[in-house]
Amino acid sequence: MDTSDPIAIEAIKFLRFSVWPITLVFVLLVFNAPLARLIDRLHNIQIERTDKGFKVALAAASLTAAEVTRNPGKTIIPADIASAIDQAFRRIPVRSRAPSILWLDDNPSNNDNERAALSVVGLQFTLAQSTAVAKALLSTGHFDIVLSDFSRLGDPEAGYGLLDYLKGKGLRIPYIVYSGTANPDEIKAAKARGVFGQTNQPRELFGLVISALQSSGLDAQPPVPTDAPLNTNVRRWSEAP
Repeated sequence: MDTSDPIAIEAIKFLRFSVWPITLVFVLLVFNAPLARLIDRLHNIQIERTDKGFKVALAAASLTAAEVTRNPGKTIIPADIASAIDQAFRRIPVRSRAPSILWLDDNPSNNDNERAALSVVGLQFTLAQSTAVAKALLSTGHFDIVLSDFSRLGDPEAGYGLLDYLKGKGLRIPYIVYSGTANPDEIKAAKARGVFGQTNQPRELFGLVISALQSSGLDAQPPVPTDAPLNTNVRRWSEAP
């Protein structure tokens, strides 16, 4: 292949972003294994791949699975997702400690693939299934971002409850709503209430989290290398401590 040929160059770019994620998605579909479980197993046997391309592939495969789940019948192109994630990696403000995310959702398993993708870039998660538990966790720990669902237990605007609590306590933490729907009017209303961003799409969620990390500054701590080992540390709280 003549690598000076523009067509060849584009082909190489496509392969760079497509082979890993397409291969992983193929394996997942053939063997019917959830990606989040696969990533957990990789960590359980202490595989520490620090290669950026490997991380991009894992995150892309996970987001691809999430996109397929959220958008049944829609054509999903893993190479496009991998390219977007590669660009996002360039914006990640790596620090001397792993960013800590509080994720409030009464059905946390619904977000396993999204969480797996974000874990690949070194984020640590604490899961809460109720606003009361989330409040208790916020009173005892430090979080860089709060993610929340919107409707919960019959309350169509439950996601605003924790946001109002943060405001009342003077806690300026980026607050992202990951909802079942997110039309322009809902997004506009959410931003007017002080929400950092709202979406119902996995790829947009990934971008919002990276943007929130940039805006938070993470205590202005010095950066660490971008090839830090993979981290999928997740703490789950079903009851208030």
